[in-house]
Amino acid sequence: MYVPLLQQAYLTSKDICNEMLTVQENIYISAMLKLPSPMAMKQRMNIIDQIMADLGLQHCASRQVGQYSKSKCLTRGERRRLVLAMELVMRPRLLYLDDATSGLDG
Repeated sequence: MYVPLLQQAYLTSKDICNEMLTVQENIYISAMLKLPSPMAMKQRMNIIDQIMADLGLQHCASRQVGQYSKSKCLTRGERRRLVLAMELVMRPRLLYLDDATSGLDG
């Protein structure tokens, strides 16, 4: 059973993610940095898949985040959910949200 190393996370009002990467790549990098190193890759991928499903990000998993990509960019709400997913990957017990609902869409 996975027990988070960090018990709390903070989500800023500014969306900070790598615009050159896809949604799934951003979450994957966050998982690699925040989850314990002995955790199996399959378990990490299961956590990523579950969070993407919970936040409704599967449809844009392979879409590049940035506004300069040739493909369709993320909406403000999708980008906001991506940043939330990047924090939720470590399953914090307490999550601080700075202006949590700004720009969210359905």
